[in-house]
Amino acid sequence: MSVIGEAALSAFLELLGRKLLDSALNFVADHKQLHPQLKQWQSILPDIQAVLDDAEEKQIKNEGVKKWLEDLQDLAYDVDDTLDEFAYEELRLKLNKSQAQASTGKVRKLIPTCFTGTSLTPTSWLFKNSMIPKVKEITDRLNSLTTRRSSLGLTEILSQAPTSKGKQPRLQPTSILDGVMEYVGRHKEKTEMIELLKGDNSRGVSVLSIVGMGGMGKTTLAQLVYNDATINQSFDHKAWVCVSDNFDAVNITRTILKSIDPNSSDENDLNLLQVKLKEKLSGKRFLLVLDDIWNENYDDWTILRSPFGAGTKIIVTTRLQIVSSIVDSLKVFHLDKLSDDDCLSVFTQHALKARNFGGHLPFKEIGEKIVRRCNGLPLAAKAIGSLLRTVKYHQEWERIYESEIWNLPEEQCGIIPALRLSYHHLPSYLKRCFAYCSILPKDYEFVEEEIILLWRAEGLLQQQAMPQIKDLRNQYFQDLVSRLHKLPSKMENLVNLQYLDIRDTYLVHEMPFGIDKLTNLQRLFDFIIGEGDGHRMRELKYLSNLKGDFCLSWLDNVNCQDAREAKLNEKLGIDRLALHWSINLKKDTRNKEVEECVLDSLRPPKKLEHLVIQNYGGAKFSTWIADSSFKNLLSLELHSCENGKSLPSIARLPLLKNLSICFLHEVHKIGVELFGVNQSNAFASLETLRFENVRNWKEWDPCEDDEQASKFPNLLELSIIGCPQLLGRLPTLQSLQKLEIDACRRLVVSISSFSSLRELSIDWCEELVDGGSSSAEEVTSLKYVSLKNISKFDISAEKETLDISGWNELESLSQNGLGLVGHRFNKITDCPQLVSLETEEILQLDKTPVVESLEIRFNHTINITRFTSTMVQVH
Repeated sequence: MSVIGEAALSAFLELLGRKLLDSALNFVADHKQLHPQLKQWQSILPDIQAVLDDAEEKQIKNEGVKKWLEDLQDLAYDVDDTLDEFAYEELRLKLNKSQAQASTGKVRKLIPTCFTGTSLTPTSWLFKNSMIPKVKEITDRLNSLTTRRSSLGLTEILSQAPTSKGKQPRLQPTSILDGVMEYVGRHKEKTEMIELLKGDNSRGVSVLSIVGMGGMGKTTLAQLVYNDATINQSFDHKAWVCVSDNFDAVNITRTILKSIDPNSSDENDLNLLQVKLKEKLSGKRFLLVLDDIWNENYDDWTILRSPFGAGTKIIVTTRLQIVSSIVDSLKVFHLDKLSDDDCLSVFTQHALKARNFGGHLPFKEIGEKIVRRCNGLPLAAKAIGSLLRTVKYHQEWERIYESEIWNLPEEQCGIIPALRLSYHHLPSYLKRCFAYCSILPKDYEFVEEEIILLWRAEGLLQQQAMPQIKDLRNQYFQDLVSRLHKLPSKMENLVNLQYLDIRDTYLVHEMPFGIDKLTNLQRLFDFIIGEGDGHRMRELKYLSNLKGDFCLSWLDNVNCQDAREAKLNEKLGIDRLALHWSINLKKDTRNKEVEECVLDSLRPPKKLEHLVIQNYGGAKFSTWIADSSFKNLLSLELHSCENGKSLPSIARLPLLKNLSICFLHEVHKIGVELFGVNQSNAFASLETLRFENVRNWKEWDPCEDDEQASKFPNLLELSIIGCPQLLGRLPTLQSLQKLEIDACRRLVVSISSFSSLRELSIDWCEELVDGGSSSAEEVTSLKYVSLKNISKFDISAEKETLDISGWNELESLSQNGLGLVGHRFNKITDCPQLVSLETEEILQLDKTPVVESLEIRFNHTINITRFTSTMVQVH
């Protein structure tokens, strides 16, 4: 039985149950033989459906289960045919009845009323009697399958949700990467390929081949090179063709020509196509990607490449080493399996939206086991990570790790086990939708709505599941959509279009012409300004109905007049705005004055709630950012604005709750320019404040000279990460509950300045000490303390959790005022000078029942006097 067949069977049985319930049972309600048997079907089918997950896994090793599934599939088709016969007969009788009622003939009046219904006509009675043998035969087969199911030991696999008796670890949502996936493991290959592509053109056509088994990331690497900003600047034209196993020189050449000249005619003459292509490329630098080549015929390759000359560079991706030889590669890049760390990074990005398991420690061990099963394949890590993103409980992760599907050879099912697992765990109502797509040819181009309509026509979309289907279909189409290079050219004809989402179309470099005609558009998540198309931004002024989230991308292609005429401030429905400049622009090539003017001209509507400014190259920020008229602004993020030397005076924004300042390397001092002059009650509503990689920041002046001016009265969380030059002390923050300091080696923190502190995390701050006027012991609210890679610290208050790691100078806990007593959970890791735990510490520990666990991890020998085995773990 095929993988897709197994995946679809559960949904098929569910569909049959609906057919029974909707029509057949009512149609035979008056028949004493048929109705009980169909009721029996209705009872048996759900019981069989419940064990399909177990059967699909066990059939890998058990031929009896495999035969049971095959027999079940055959029976399901027969049940479907039988129910269709009932449905057809019922429809035929209804049609005959309506035609008879419309007749005024006297013969009609002679027929007794008892024979004019749809179920009691002679033909109806004869039909039902004729169906008795067929129905009985299916009933016998169903009963036989039920008996065999029990003998094969097939049981229902229940979801492992937590019970009231014992809660298991549950994944908590994170947003470390904010939806941005980092590319890992192939940076060396990418860099080398770019250098070769930008190199000498004198030797004619140059070919670079990327070779590797399926799932290694060949296409992904080619996409990254193809879309690199320096590549865009180095070539006059680019084209991407997905070749696959149908190597058709006419189609490939036509596709290349269309990408260079969209108005070229649809010729079928290869010679004419190649002549036109050669003319278009004369004297031009051209980059071509031929993705997924399987053809081993040298003559075919020679014919295809004949129009290309000096200045043409070609990237070929293939699984076959012989292909790289046939195309005469300048360099062959063999993609090996990812390292464990890189594979883990791919997995956690998709499963947790994080770079590692740092925020999900209970899942770390089982997650690492699953990653090892991915065998270094980035596609496998991505597929399983995407699957587990919606699997929240630890036992569910364990069940996926222990699945028999991992042991199924790839050659037996044609796909890697990780992909089969992802099929296996699709919701039942989606499995048949996915299976239906197998009728489409490989690399067939289609519109999403086309498939949705086909699904609906086949009865595959359950009415009760429609909201989930709408969301989930986007997830399944994401990989297909991300391969698009351009949006459809005739989009201006969709005059009633209200929703356009292109957020994950990574290869789209421009908006289609005629976007200004879509005046009914309400949701447009991203507007991309292509190189040389800055004037296209003016079309935005006609889209007055936009609302919700909105992003302007590649603003470096825009001038002041373009930005002004977009009339962004008139889009009153937009409440979330992101302004993005290109990420790969060199600092010394940017026009600061133009970018400042563009930002000034993009004043948003006053009801804006969330604002992100990313990769902005100006030296100063627009004054409208700090305008108190933006009284609804809740969050502000300034990210990678590397030329920005000072921050806007945003302290007066009354409702601002979240502020994030990251990668602003030209900022040296934060003070009055942020808080404003004589500003009372600054940041009155701010709850979270984050500084990250402001690497030249040296001074934080909170402007505390004015004792009447309150600063950060409601701040709950403060994070300062990667600010190595920051000197002095942090301001007094009475409401602060969570403090995170990482890689700020010169910063001094007075814990007593934070009287409400509950969580403290310190990492790589070697000069961190407490120098407050009052003792840290007065901070009685402190519950969690994590100290990593530091040399000095003085804190002895009782905490619920104490986590110490990488403290190179720690010799004894008691000598540093730490001790083990008073903490429910203790963890000590990698403290090389700590060679013993003193007897009095152990005695105290035994006498203190509040201590629940002590975990010690070292790479050296440590002398431990004695411990009860239930209390401590030593590694």
